Amino acid sequence: MATGLGSIYANHGTVGVIDTNLCSPTLPIQLAGTRLEQEHSLGRHLNRLGTNEIRPYFHQHPQCSGMFLAGLTDRDTFIDYEIGYEGIDRAREFLLQSEELLGTVILDCSVQRTDPFLPVMLREADCIVLPVVPSVDAVYWYSAILPMLQNAGVLEKTVPAATMVQPFHLISEVEGQLGIRFAAQFKYSRDVERLHDECRLATEEIWREGIAWTKNVHRLYDAVEARRDALDTISQEATE
Repeated sequence: MATGLGSIYANHGTVGVIDTNLCSPTLPIQLAGTRLEQEHSLGRHLNRLGTNEIRPYFHQHPQCSGMFLAGLTDRDTFIDYEIGYEGIDRAREFLLQSEELLGTVILDCSVQRTDPFLPVMLREADCIVLPVVPSVDAVYWYSAILPMLQNAGVLEKTVPAATMVQPFHLISEVEGQLGIRFAAQFKYSRDVERLHDECRLATEEIWREGIAWTKNVHRLYDAVEARRDALDTISQEATE
């Protein structure tokens, strides 16, 4: 979803997609065939082992000239960057510099509680896309995180999207239970997942599923932009 949105934003300018997962390298998949040096790993910056200049940590995607990716390289290991919350200030610094360098910045946050970008994202993000697998478990999970979103004051800028959708999922029932409406519904497809890991959109290889996925990426993009416009209007009216 992050790289799919990045592909769209790259049509309007430059975009940086930052994978904050410090346990599982994804850049080797997204940038297959590209030699990635460990000193250009996001983990090095967060641990203050590398340069303060952020440009070396962004890698241009070979098939999308306007999209730049940051994350771990294939030379990192699981135990290299268990940095915890002491990296929050460094993560915020990286994000703010990225916003100065690039037109749009997308954080692909992990589910790790020690992800230093999570608190930064809650404070700084213009819009938050919340992926939800529309199963019975989602009802309990969403109920558990709802107080956090409310206390952080970010519920109004959160856009939920159904992911990993299977034929047996009762999406309308889950929406009713949660009191939300999914902006897009992404059907699970191993082939589509592989293509999007490589930052590619629909191809004839998986035409039907690929087109459906791409349409939902555009639906999500429209929902994000609509939410941002609405929040901007509210902010302007409050200022006046």
